[in-house]
Amino acid sequence: MWCIPAQGNAHFVCQMEEVLEVYKRPQDLLHPVVCMDETSTQCTKEARPPIAAKPGETERYDVAHLMLFYAPFENWRRIQVADNHAACEWAEGVRHLVQEDYPDTKRITLVMDNLIPKLVLL
Repeated sequence: MWCIPAQGNAHFVCQMEEVLEVYKRPQDLLHPVVCMDETSTQCTKEARPPIAAKPGETERYDVAHLMLFYAPFENWRRIQVADNHAACEWAEGVRHLVQEDYPDTKRITLVMDNLIPKLVLL
């Protein structure tokens, strides 16, 4: 569980109010709202043997990096799976969103990282 530090309350509330305003917007197909979040998870069935432990290290297992793109007003989602958490994977996910998922839009409001909205201008 997480909590908001006392010195960050005003900033957090301001950002959260901005996010809540985004969710009050009417649906607009030329200006969609898309939420994005990412996480890493250990694979439940290994695709390859784990990397053996070395002195001072533990055994290593496969981990998948997941990026979820979700348009709450459209009941649409896409999950992108990668084998690493590199910046180029994030960039490829956003490129796919703009050029392939929403090629005909004028602007995408991308809500990400603690639900702070960002505009992706096309």
